[in-house]
Amino acid sequence: TPISIAAAGSSIYVGASDGVRVFDATASGSASPVQTLSGAATTIANGAGVAVYQGELYVVDTGGSVAVFPLDASGNVVPTRVIAGISTGLANRVGISVGQSLEFVTVDQPAGQVQAFVPTASGNAVPLGNFSGGQTELVSPTSVAVDQTVVFVGTPSTQSIEVLLLSNDFGDFPPLQTIANEDVQGLTVY
Repeated sequence: TPISIAAAGSSIYVGASDGVRVFDATASGSASPVQTLSGAATTIANGAGVAVYQGELYVVDTGGSVAVFPLDASGNVVPTRVIAGISTGLANRVGISVGQSLEFVTVDQPAGQVQAFVPTASGNAVPLGNFSGGQTELVSPTSVAVDQTVVFVGTPSTQSIEVLLLSNDFGDFPPLQTIANEDVQGLTVY
């Protein structure tokens, strides 16, 4: 069951509950994946979101971790690094995006929270910061996309996209902009 999608070069990365399947960008019809990431060694038990950035594949797991792999990884392989543990605050993650100013941003659906981590995050890393609280208008967000200065957060429960300023001032701040009447299930910036 496909849950998320990312593209890089000539490949399409499809996140599923049991791993990641990679297809050639020209694939059509009943195509077979050219790579598959799955199995206990990958640490992907309930994959939800995928993102590609600078030669690495990021997979967020709903159980509360992010596994990072080289783009050519295939099979039941160990990630190059995993971000997980009590200090990360990662739980119930459903979306991930990677941008130039931050390594990755994840979205927590039940908590209505978006967290950001620094580029070298690994292990039981403390987040750089998070957006959460009533002023953010983040109600059950499901997707996130990072641009250079803003974070777009899809909130289908309120049929909107909240646009938050990406800076060192995380916390409970109102969005810069709300794009209303949009039943958003996924986002990307290009």
